[in-house]
Amino acid sequence: LVIDEADRILEQGFEDDMRGILKSLPKEGRQTMLFSATQTNKVEDLARLSIQKSAIYVEVANETKLATAAGLEQGYITCPSDKRFLLLFTFLKKNRKKKIM
Repeated sequence: LVIDEADRILEQGFEDDMRGILKSLPKEGRQTMLFSATQTNKVEDLARLSIQKSAIYVEVANETKLATAAGLEQGYITCPSDKRFLLLFTFLKKNRKKKIM
């Protein structure tokens, strides 16, 4: 189970939906990853419900002045919705040998 943007999901009022999803999934043998930009009380509650006690907590130090790691390039392109897939496909094809995420 991957829960990305957990803080945003909860802000949008999907707390009951998330609890329902968690209750319907088996606990045994499940790997759960929860990602959140902020650590609110609601996110902590969701983490307690969804993640086992042997969880690994990873956080970014707040002392960092840079938002982007050194050497990492960021960028974006705006395009019409109907061209997104074609643009992504073309970009990935042209940059096949580069490390892209």
